[in-house]
Amino acid sequence: MKTRLAFILALICALSTPFVPARAQHTFEGTVHWSMSIPKLDEEHHEMTVNIKGDKTQTNLDLGVQGEVKTFTEANKVYIAMMAMKTGFVVDAPAEAAAAAKDSSLTITPTGQKANIAGHDAEEYLVHTAKADVHIWASAGFPKSICTSFHRAMSAQPGKDSRQTEAFRQLAEKGLFPVRVIVKSGEETDLTMEFVKYEEKKLEDSIFDLPKGIKFNPMPKMPGGGM
Repeated sequence: MKTRLAFILALICALSTPFVPARAQHTFEGTVHWSMSIPKLDEEHHEMTVNIKGDKTQTNLDLGVQGEVKTFTEANKVYIAMMAMKTGFVVDAPAEAAAAAKDSSLTITPTGQKANIAGHDAEEYLVHTAKADVHIWASAGFPKSICTSFHRAMSAQPGKDSRQTEAFRQLAEKGLFPVRVIVKSGEETDLTMEFVKYEEKKLEDSIFDLPKGIKFNPMPKMPGGGM
């Protein structure tokens, strides 16, 4: 149980802020929908929705028998609520100015593979990092604000591999948005994250309130850091 919990927390740290908006530049307000598969956890597809408003994000991740996990990002803090366990954690998200520096040595290699994902024409790119091989299917069919917000989110995530962050920065500069991300360790797939849709709409402020009855403790240290 402790090993499973550590894996879930590492996963949430890696994905807790998938769409932190760019202040003063980003006007998107609404909900983004993703589908995830996590072979180390189970064989199911898990729904993830991300609510965005101003400088706040709120994420709902359905982990099946593990229960629902809600995350809240505000003022360089990420709050993680494991609803079924009534347990909460808080972790610092680095300020944007402290994000990893540009890495001109990083190579994003197009594989030549193309596909239509969720109605968007996409091309596959391969990125090698110290921890994994990351296969990123990216599309040009998105507003620039969405592309920019994804990169900024990756920069703000605690424990995120800096080379993976740099890959998303380079893609954002090209106006490309990841519609499918596959993380592999050797031949083993750790995670597949696939875009479903986004809805631009007004959101109630109450969506971003922390759940009552949950005390948020500092995140325990986990071996290996982020994904």
